[in-house]
Amino acid sequence: MRKLTKGSVVATALALLFLGACSVKNEPTEPLYDGAIEEVPFTSVNINDNFWAKRIAINKQRTIPHTFGQCEVTGRVKNFQIAAGFIEGEEFQTGLTFDDTDIYKIIEGASYNLQNDIDPEMVDYIDSLIVFIEPAQEEDGYLMTAARITRDNPEKRHEWLGEKRWENEENLSHELYNMGHLIESAIAHFQATRDSSLLKVAMNYADLAVKDFGWGKIEKAPGHQIPEMALVKLYKQTGKQEYLDLAKFLLDVKGQSDIVKNSRRGRGSEYSQAHALVTEQEEAVGHAVRATYMYSGMADIADMFEDTAYMKAVDKIWENAVYTKTYVTGGLGSGETSEGFWSEL
Repeated sequence: MRKLTKGSVVATALALLFLGACSVKNEPTEPLYDGAIEEVPFTSVNINDNFWAKRIAINKQRTIPHTFGQCEVTGRVKNFQIAAGFIEGEEFQTGLTFDDTDIYKIIEGASYNLQNDIDPEMVDYIDSLIVFIEPAQEEDGYLMTAARITRDNPEKRHEWLGEKRWENEENLSHELYNMGHLIESAIAHFQATRDSSLLKVAMNYADLAVKDFGWGKIEKAPGHQIPEMALVKLYKQTGKQEYLDLAKFLLDVKGQSDIVKNSRRGRGSEYSQAHALVTEQEEAVGHAVRATYMYSGMADIADMFEDTAYMKAVDKIWENAVYTKTYVTGGLGSGETSEGFWSEL
């Protein structure tokens, strides 16, 4: 797929040997769907026009290999290698707790590219990454390289993580955010390749979240949304009702905590859309990435539960975003000093 360094060749070869010797493929699971809106699987779409097809080819030939390469040179792959015990280290190699998701996102993008054009070299390279991801996961399903690498050295623990698991989830830890992107990546990879190794990792993390979060347990919403929509997708893929129920809980609990009021450098709870119950929100506000992930999850819940309160809220937010906060280019958000929404245009 791309020109690898000598060190990368050795690491990849070892990883593939480990995968062949130790990994057992899970039996594929077929998608389940209960909602009123029937989605078209990306594996059922073929694009062969003279405009987009050329750009998809460039994405495969240039962009995806380059971004995988950047994950290597910036230490993102090394984080997983250290957490998995392939190499020694006590330092988190990158700067932000959500850096794990860059690998997940690129695997997801690569999987979309594999939908109608299985490239054995790309599949093998993704397999070599999964070899590091699988053993980096802790026994109970938790997967955060920033936490695992520094587990025995609390003085080196990233300040966003807090002193213990889930402590800063409503603020900046990004633990459930990492889980969400892992799920999205794993489902795309499974649907493109029918290999369930990464899907099993994602389900392990989701099972931990089901055990830890809920009414009467940890009553916190994600500080950065995406697990809500990812869990709905995981429910559709596996049929496990608890994933759908957790997705709804993570939205229902939004706006019920005082912890985030002064979070994110004083921007307040609107930044993460935690200023009100989601069913009482009418305007697209705050960090636009967080917001649009959340609004997508709300639409999923409105559909899957036939919830009229969710539908009314989504309709109002849609009208506000489309008619007053959308650029002529079709872009949303990205104000002058943040990735957030401006006031009405």
